[in-house]
Amino acid sequence: MPRGMTAWRPAIELLFASQWRGPAIGFFVAASLAGLGRRRRFRHLAAVAAAVGLLAGWLTQLGHAGHDSRRLGIAVIAAAAMLLGGLAMLRAGKRGAARHLSSPLLPPPLLLGLAVLAGAWWLGGAGRSLGAIAAAWRGESVVALAAALIGFPLLAGLRAVPPPTHWPLAALSAALAAAFVAIGAGGSTVPLALALAGTVLGAGIGGGQGHWRQGQATAIGVVAALALLAGGAILADGRAMHARPAPVWAAALAPLATLWLFRRLTPRLSGPLARRLGGVALASLLPLALVSLLAFSAAAIAGLR
Repeated sequence: MPRGMTAWRPAIELLFASQWRGPAIGFFVAASLAGLGRRRRFRHLAAVAAAVGLLAGWLTQLGHAGHDSRRLGIAVIAAAAMLLGGLAMLRAGKRGAARHLSSPLLPPPLLLGLAVLAGAWWLGGAGRSLGAIAAAWRGESVVALAAALIGFPLLAGLRAVPPPTHWPLAALSAALAAAFVAIGAGGSTVPLALALAGTVLGAGIGGGQGHWRQGQATAIGVVAALALLAGGAILADGRAMHARPAPVWAAALAPLATLWLFRRLTPRLSGPLARRLGGVALASLLPLALVSLLAFSAAAIAGLR
């Protein structure tokens, strides 16, 4: 290591520690591709920056022992949703136009629905025959129902958010991770949600989320990943199969609460002072902090910590 970087060595080692390696790799891959995509010669890279960063971050994170490698299927589904969403929105209006897409072949709700069904099939056992799929209907139904109840409200709320959308998307991902940490849930949900947040921030900071259609396409994939992560965690908890309430149900609602607060704080943080303090970033971080504080407080009161 060069002598000038010796002072930064502890920070670099912390950044690439096992728990942060996935978010760091996802961030740097997405930011690099998005930065290259700002050049005319490589402009197509901006459209795939978030998808490739997501796969790289999750592959890195799932390479460690103790992580469920089946979750990699969620990354593939979310990345495919981002790419297909970008293709479907090539002819869409810019800057949050209210008119529908010129080609209704793959509207965002339909694309999210396909991602939810694919994720439910995968997390339910990935049966290759009708008999195997029918035999796993209970698990598939739990994932599909939970993902739909979380995903469709998130998508509806995010479609009204003007660009840039990378800050609120990262806040939603971090809120899910914070809620699962608060209830002491193990597994791969927390590191994968953080890797998703890092990827979205990398794509946005690199310059790949400035246009309306790119931000919305990324939002479809992020929402699909968050909804399926939450649905998979609810299924893994096991109590949903017997219709018994569990803390993981409340933790899965953290992204919805964060988005609700974000949309109400944004108009109040549109003044000159708020813009100097960060604008959209501030409006995203405040709901994240409030939801995280509420999650940890509720978990402490319930005796989960």
